[in-house]
Amino acid sequence: MAGSPAPTATAAVPVRQVSFTDINGDFGQQQIQDEAALGILDSTSGAFKPNAPITRAQFVRWLVKANNIYFKDAVSKQIRLARTGPALFVDVPVKNPDFQYIQGLANAGYVIGIDKTHFAPNRPLTREELLVIKAPVDEGGNIKAESGMKMYLENFSDADKINPQYMSAIHEDESVRTTRNIARIWGTLKALSPKKPVTRSEAAIAIWEINDGSAAVALGRSVPPPPK
Repeated sequence: MAGSPAPTATAAVPVRQVSFTDINGDFGQQQIQDEAALGILDSTSGAFKPNAPITRAQFVRWLVKANNIYFKDAVSKQIRLARTGPALFVDVPVKNPDFQYIQGLANAGYVIGIDKTHFAPNRPLTREELLVIKAPVDEGGNIKAESGMKMYLENFSDADKINPQYMSAIHEDESVRTTRNIARIWGTLKALSPKKPVTRSEAAIAIWEINDGSAAVALGRSVPPPPK
């Protein structure tokens, strides 16, 4: 990010062997391999299914795991996993295997539900939902929803289809204080297609960088330059 020193490699972390059978040539191949090697993803071999949609629960699980690996030596940036209730979301009870990640992210103060008491864990994640969940984590705090933001998103031909409550976070995604998810995942867009489901490959690209941490740095490589 502009004005910030390049992050240095973190201490060594356990690295796994990766042998997915269906990611060769995929745009997110490097990101998928890196995250699997770090133990962020759910497996390291077989079919990854890069073009399949990812659920909201799966994305938050990957996001929290990635964040805590990238910032394992930065206590203030860790997202504590939830171990006990009460559950904030009625559809993510304590017995849900992803409760620890979803509740943990909510406990950290992030607004991630589809409303105050529902998370919809099994629903496919949409593009606008990815941005409204991840951009605040990049920023280190919630991005306040403000009215009148549509004028700042007129570069998208379908700006009127974006949830007004999500517009502030989507606008902020282009800030130098975030990892510019739109540019990294989808490149230059004339239409955001905000309700389009996010693929597993796109989700992997999104979480490859979080705030000023990345899978590359966690693996001892130099951080790549931000997209222009």
